[in-house]
Amino acid sequence: MSVDPGCDPDHLASVSAHTLLGYAAVISIGRRGAALLVATTAGAVLVGGVAIAAPRMASESGQQDGYADAVVALANAERQQAGCPDLVADERLEAAAEGHAADMAEDDYFSHTSDDGREFNDRVAESGYPRRGGENIAMGQDSPQRVVEAWMESPSHRSNIVNCDYATIGVGHHSDGNYWVQDFGY
Repeated sequence: MSVDPGCDPDHLASVSAHTLLGYAAVISIGRRGAALLVATTAGAVLVGGVAIAAPRMASESGQQDGYADAVVALANAERQQAGCPDLVADERLEAAAEGHAADMAEDDYFSHTSDDGREFNDRVAESGYPRRGGENIAMGQDSPQRVVEAWMESPSHRSNIVNCDYATIGVGHHSDGNYWVQDFGY
């Protein structure tokens, strides 16, 4: 497995010998193109008492039916607590997020940069979305609740989720390794 150069591989090894639960990274593209990459481990806490139904089954791509909707609902619950309007799911951002989650799972890497060199902004532009915002990625969490909890415990991830300027979201999940992607747009 390859890991983004901005992530500390020694830290990854210390997370767990058998799983990478709680490892996450975030990139945020500002209005002037500045980027920030952060790696973190996080424990679990209840997210505002929001209950989400269990997913039905995996599709051929590994996407869990219902997982994307659950992540959007949990993110919107956090945004409501922060005084932000709800994010609206966008098919173009979802396509970019699903594609990146599948690519990371199939090629066994964890990074905002695809193995072919494409960055978050490239994938979102290719999907046809005009105003990219930011991206959260995570690996290893086994449920929508756990991935949102991990992101919310990281200040950089949390800042993407509760950025009141973001209006849209796309979520991708691949069950092989539990790769998660949130793409945000203005």
